[in-house]
Amino acid sequence: MGFTKETASIGIIGMGDMGKMYAQRLSAAGWRINACDKLDLYEDLKKEFESQQGVTVYPNGHLVSRISDYIIYSVEAGVIDKVVAEYGPSTKVGAIVGGQTSCKAPELAAFDKHLPPDVEIVSCHSLHGPKVNPKGQPLVCLLA
Repeated sequence: MGFTKETASIGIIGMGDMGKMYAQRLSAAGWRINACDKLDLYEDLKKEFESQQGVTVYPNGHLVSRISDYIIYSVEAGVIDKVVAEYGPSTKVGAIVGGQTSCKAPELAAFDKHLPPDVEIVSCHSLHGPKVNPKGQPLVCLLA
């Protein structure tokens, strides 16, 4: 079975400006998005995305990790280890995991330390901010 819009979903853990941009753009392109942020932001985030077709907001990263085929950690580099330590063990068997942090060394170290061994790591970094149209913008991808 391939990774297609019909069969796979994308999880986004961290719904700051970049997480929101990816949720909006990817869902508009037809992908199913499972998203979360900090628990205290859950109700506001759920309300913000209630009319966005294809985006489902969950209260925590355990729920997102458990059901998503490709999981993007879109959090600050300074907290990536803590966040992956908390939610990484819940990663769906055979999932692909990546990050959207600006510093890749702490991100990859957190993935190596906290993710199950059956996970594939494909990380990325957008070379633009959330208010810039990503069409035609560079995207750096790392396969680990």
